[in-house]
Amino acid sequence: MRRTLALVCLLGVTACDQTLTNQTESTFLYRGEQLRAVTYTVQRNGQPVQLRNINVRPFSITCSPTDDAQCTAKIRSELNTRRKF
Repeated sequence: MRRTLALVCLLGVTACDQTLTNQTESTFLYRGEQLRAVTYTVQRNGQPVQLRNINVRPFSITCSPTDDAQCTAKIRSELNTRRKF
């Protein structure tokens, strides 16, 4: 059982071939509140991909660094999901 679990974990890590190449800290304005944001570039299978991670305590969301509407929608959706419980 332990060997199977170790093998699954190893395959999961090697399947995601990505390397962090750049990271920039900034803020994201949501409903008048400045939230900590980090935009980073990773190499996935040799191709650069940019992502934005926004810290909305107690959670964070990942969205496009060029689409503020998408980020706002993800924050709103996550907040609504968490309020239901």
